[in-house]
Amino acid sequence: MRASIVSLLSLILLSHLFVRIAHRLLLDALILVVFPSTGPSVTHLDASTLPRRRSFTLHRILAKMCNATELWLTYQLASRTHLPPTTQLIDLALTAHKMHDLEDVLEHVFREGYIEPKYRSNTYWERADGTPVKASQSIEEVINAGVGMCAETALKLVVDDAPTALWFRYHYLHPAGAKSVTQRVRLSDVPHLRRLAHVTNFVFAEGFLPASLRPFVHWQGICGRRIEEHAAVEDLLKWGEGLSEEKAMQLVVDNRAAACCVPESPKHHTAPAIKPAHCHCAHGHC
Repeated sequence: MRASIVSLLSLILLSHLFVRIAHRLLLDALILVVFPSTGPSVTHLDASTLPRRRSFTLHRILAKMCNATELWLTYQLASRTHLPPTTQLIDLALTAHKMHDLEDVLEHVFREGYIEPKYRSNTYWERADGTPVKASQSIEEVINAGVGMCAETALKLVVDDAPTALWFRYHYLHPAGAKSVTQRVRLSDVPHLRRLAHVTNFVFAEGFLPASLRPFVHWQGICGRRIEEHAAVEDLLKWGEGLSEEKAMQLVVDNRAAACCVPESPKHHTAPAIKPAHCHCAHGHC
């Protein structure tokens, strides 16, 4: 009896395994029939709606069908964040140097002059969702993961060719030794900040400081030199001012002067009590 139960369970498991294998083979065969390697729309197939395992299988099939000879990438330049990114197709089979990993692709990009060499230290890879990608990762691994196979899934090449933020700290003169708080302003979020005066107006418009302190603030650089409000933000960043948290500018808040200028509330003087005049009448009860 026990042996028959074990045999029955084994038969059920084998049947279930056979069904899964047959289903998988039928799915792969269907993909190859419906999407032949010569079809022009293979690279535009969106597998994001498929289950995870099937999506991964589809990516590998498409990569083999394309022979991993094409890699799509987009240039994301910090100086052009307000504009749509530029997409490029790199034909790996036609390049003069054999490419194995993403570092080889980077060398090709700089060798061809697509990006100036001075930005090499500020260039890195990301997926479309912002996930970092190591330059040592092989091109085959990237394509098998479904990245860079078409323009819609292009690999993003981020180039920090311009500062993307301005850093400054609030420096209060009173009380002595008050803690300085550092703040970052993303220039892409507030593109109208062209001069330092615009930054000051932004601080008060957002309510970061009370309006009563507006006449008592001024800017200082890293070395303590006073900077006028008409200075251009672009020039300040070129000089190294406000590039990072360590190189933050100072918005000096002279709250001592502000406290001295606050008018005192009028004191309420109590009128002196009027003493009644001394009674001179005869009975003395006036």
